[in-house]
Amino acid sequence: MPSPSSRALLALALLLLPAAVHCAQPAQPPTSPALAAPAISSPPPKAAAAAVGSNPAPITDATPVPTDRCSPLVLETPEIPPEHLDTAVPTLIDPSGEAMKRFYERLARVIRGTARDHVRLGFYGDSNMTLDLISGTMRRMLQRKYGDAGHGFVAFGRPWRHYFHMDVVHGLDQTAWEEYAISTRKVADGLYGFSGIAAQSSQVGAKAWLRTANDPAPIGRSASHLELHYLRRPGAGVFSVMLDGSKLADVNTDAADLSSAVMRWDFSDGAHSIEFVAHGRRPVRLFGAALERGKPSVIVDALGIGGVSAHSLAHGDRLTTSQSLANRRYDLVIYMLGTNTVHPASQPEAMRQIIAMHREGIADVSLLVMSPPDHSVSFKEGRSDKNTVKVARQMREIAEQNRCAFWDFWEAMGGESSMLRFQKKKWNMWDLYHLNEKGASYMASRIVHAIWRDFGAWLHKHPDAGCTPE
Repeated sequence: MPSPSSRALLALALLLLPAAVHCAQPAQPPTSPALAAPAISSPPPKAAAAAVGSNPAPITDATPVPTDRCSPLVLETPEIPPEHLDTAVPTLIDPSGEAMKRFYERLARVIRGTARDHVRLGFYGDSNMTLDLISGTMRRMLQRKYGDAGHGFVAFGRPWRHYFHMDVVHGLDQTAWEEYAISTRKVADGLYGFSGIAAQSSQVGAKAWLRTANDPAPIGRSASHLELHYLRRPGAGVFSVMLDGSKLADVNTDAADLSSAVMRWDFSDGAHSIEFVAHGRRPVRLFGAALERGKPSVIVDALGIGGVSAHSLAHGDRLTTSQSLANRRYDLVIYMLGTNTVHPASQPEAMRQIIAMHREGIADVSLLVMSPPDHSVSFKEGRSDKNTVKVARQMREIAEQNRCAFWDFWEAMGGESSMLRFQKKKWNMWDLYHLNEKGASYMASRIVHAIWRDFGAWLHKHPDAGCTPE
C-alpha cells in the first residue's frame, strides 16, 4: 500500500530544479538563529594514511585543556528569535534521567576541551529530512558555536531527485550504479547500512564523488579526514579511492564473511575532491562517506529517507546495520518518524526493533524520539490529520517504554492545524506535508534550544561533567 505521502513526494520533486547528476549544492537557506561563534583554526596538515577495521584510533587533534576545566560550565542556551516566540518550546522529556547521558557527557568534554573526538548526532526522518534543511540548519548553528567540524556523513545512493545535503558536493554517475533505499527502492538482501540508502556498481569504472563545499558556504569548505562505509561479502569487487586526483587506496570488498566495513584516512586540512571508482565486473556496494576535520566539535548527520516509516526502517539486516552503527560511533540518534505510518497498532513493535538495533551497535547511545510534523487535511478544512495526532501521542509512549527521551515536534510547530498556519506564513510547501527553508530553520532553532536547555539542567546536576579527559 503506498504511503500517505507518496503522491506528495512526487509533487515535491516537481517543485525542485532539475537535478544534475553531480548534485550541485542547493540554495542556501535563511541565516540560522545566531550563536556566538568562536574563531576557527585549522588543524596542522597531516600525511595521508589509511586505517582499516571497525575500531581504529579516534581523531586526536584535541583542544588544549583549559586550566579551569573543572569549574562548573556556564552554558549559553541558543536564543529563539523574538518573532518565533508565538508558540512555547516544549520541554524535552526524559523520565529515566539517563537517556541523554552519553551525549551530554561527551558534549561537556567538547566544551571543556577534554574531548579527543567529535560528538556525533544522527537524525533520522522521512522526506522532510532528505533536503538536509532541518539538520543542515542545526549543523550550521552548532558548528558556528563550537567550530567547523566538516559536513559529516552523506549516503552514496541518490534514489530521489529531492536528496541532497547542504554545505557539501556529492553525487554519482547514475547510469553506472544501482541505487537502493529501504523505503522505496528495496533490495532483497536488506543490506543498506545504517543510513538505509546504498549504491551498487553495475558497470566497470562506475564513479561516485564527494567534495568540500564551495563558497559562500559558511561551513564544510575544508576537511582533513575521510570515513568510508561499505559492504564486504563473498565474491564482491574492488574500487579505488582518489584524493584530488591521486590514489589513496585500492579497496578489495571480497571477504569470506558478510560485514559492514569502514576505512579512515587523514590528510592535510583544506578543500578536497574525493572520487570512488569501481574496477572490474564484480559489483561493489557503497553505503556512504563522511568528511570531517580534526578539532573536536559537533557533527550532525542527516539521515533522511524518502517515504520511510518505522516499519520499513526496521526491515534492514540487523547484523550489518548494527555493525555500521558501531563504525559511525553516534553519541545521539534522533528519530522523527510517523508521517508515513499506515498501521499505528504495529508501530510500537517496529520502533522497539529499531531501538534494539541501535543499542546493539552502540550500547549506551543516547536516543531521542520525536513526534512527526503536523499535516493538515486540506487548505479548506485546515484541521490536523487524525492519524498524525494519534501517532504524535503514540511516540511519547514508545519513548517512555523504551527508555528514550522524547520531544514533541508536532506541539513545537503549534499543534492542531499548525501546518496550515505555516502555509499562511509561507513556511512550507503547498502539499501541506513538507517544510521549506523558512519553516525548517524555525524548527531547527527550536530543537537546538530544547536540547541545550535540557543539557543546562543536566549540567546543574553534574557540575564536574567533562572534567575527565577521554
